Amino acid sequence: MKKIFLLLLLPLQLQASSENWVLMHNDINQKKSFYVQLGDFQLVEGKTRMWVMESYGVTESTMNLDYRSIKSLIQLDCNKNTMRIMGYALYETSDATGQSIFSKSSALEWEDIKVNSVNSEYRDIACQEAVASPPR
Repeated sequence: MKKIFLLLLLPLQLQASSENWVLMHNDINQKKSFYVQLGDFQLVEGKTRMWVMESYGVTESTMNLDYRSIKSLIQLDCNKNTMRIMGYALYETSDATGQSIFSKSSALEWEDIKVNSVNSEYRDIACQEAVASPPR
């Protein structure tokens, strides 16, 4: 029941304003910037979640949609070194604000996190913060 409630809330959360984004990496060659939203990372059974945003210096296209940013809710398994996207939204703006032009709120499959990747940086930030957070 709790999972269903969270999935129902996800589209609303994907529309939420983009506040407190912290630049994690800027790739000048590929014209991409990667941001995280620092917050209250709860560690539950070795897993935690975090909002991330990718911003593009040029317009990207998929499914006949042109977009400049993606905001995603990711789940990381700190023990197994895996992650999955819980939901994401595409935006015409480079800062993931305004109305999304497409969103998906169903979880994707778990994937291994590659060494020295952006996803490994996401894992490091979220898992370190979650471990440091006292349980509620």
